[in-house]
Amino acid sequence: MPRISLFCLLWTMVSITIAQPLPEHLQVSTLVAEVLNRNPDLPAMRAAWQAAKAKVDQERSFDDPVLSYGFAPRTIDRKGLDFGQTAALSLRLPWPGKLALAGQAAELEADAAGNDVESVRLHLIEATRSAFADWYFIHRALEINRDDRKLLKQIRRLAELRYASGSASRQDALQVKVETALLDHRQIVLERRRHKILARLNTLLLRTPDEPLPPPDTLPKTPAVPPLDHLRDLALGRHPALRALAVRRQANQRREALAKRQFFPDLTLRTAYNSLWNDEQKRLSVGASINLPLPGRRRARLDQVRAQGLRLASQWQSQRARILEVLQRRYEEVVESEHVIRLYRKRLLPLAEDNLATARADYASGAGDFVDLLGAEKHLSGVRLQLARSLSEHFRRMAALERLTGGPKDPAVEIFAGEERP
Repeated sequence: MPRISLFCLLWTMVSITIAQPLPEHLQVSTLVAEVLNRNPDLPAMRAAWQAAKAKVDQERSFDDPVLSYGFAPRTIDRKGLDFGQTAALSLRLPWPGKLALAGQAAELEADAAGNDVESVRLHLIEATRSAFADWYFIHRALEINRDDRKLLKQIRRLAELRYASGSASRQDALQVKVETALLDHRQIVLERRRHKILARLNTLLLRTPDEPLPPPDTLPKTPAVPPLDHLRDLALGRHPALRALAVRRQANQRREALAKRQFFPDLTLRTAYNSLWNDEQKRLSVGASINLPLPGRRRARLDQVRAQGLRLASQWQSQRARILEVLQRRYEEVVESEHVIRLYRKRLLPLAEDNLATARADYASGAGDFVDLLGAEKHLSGVRLQLARSLSEHFRRMAALERLTGGPKDPAVEIFAGEERP
């Protein structure tokens, strides 16, 4: 009986832990942290990085010393003969600089693997922020659609009042019903898109596609974009893909220097004891030997490393040009979206609101036309929707710009800070 009670208690605790309610609003920082925590690619990349770091000490280390032993079997238990045996210890010492160059190359290659990890991390952050931007926009679109339905209900009541008073035709109320039906269709389309974005977010979180997620919080505020020259300096100095190629070029230079050192011999020190010598003074010996490097294989290795260097140099130049080209486009897109947001916020949205208020007052007083009122409502809806789309697109473009510039070095330092409300 006590075991059953203990089991029930543990099950209750587990159930409470599993059934913790979702937050009321989904924040982008929380979403990014959760995606990075759950993604299986990052641990695999980090493991490869650790493996590359572990290779450094291996490359810098001497080969194991060689201990050999032998004996003369026919001297065992033979009267008048001492037991004959030999023992030798040898150690190969590479030509000066070989181990240092090999260790430096391995260390640089490990650094490149670390930049590969950072590249994957930044791609995940950008993908998550892009999905969050879509999640924000689709909820704003649904909210605007609900507001439009409420506004159409008010316009319909106004049209019915004017129809009852004989100052308007029944066609006005029927036109409102047509617009309401179109909003119902838009609701279905938006819900389908919401499910599609939900599946994308759940895929990033390694969850089943239809698991619910809370609505998004407001988009974080983005400051004015820095000058293009500053962004170029950041991209060329911090972009992990470019840094990885630059470090691999340095590692290949060490490999080339090492390939040249391979034309020099290695020294092997040896000490031996041989009891087969009758003269005890001759039994202990010390010596040294060197290998005689044949040039054929070593020239081929040097040619291989030099060819790899040319390939890495070409890849670096191509990657650099591609990053600068994409950075230019992303920068111009961000500047454009900043202009669009200012235009809609400061001019188009206030004008659309004033236009609707004026058209509504004119129609209520009998001085305005119903077509003008309905057109003003549609225009305001379109402006609000375009503003939400512009905010979402601006957030997505800033996320892409941050990835191109290498992202924040400190996870607590974000390009995005504060809140932005449409």
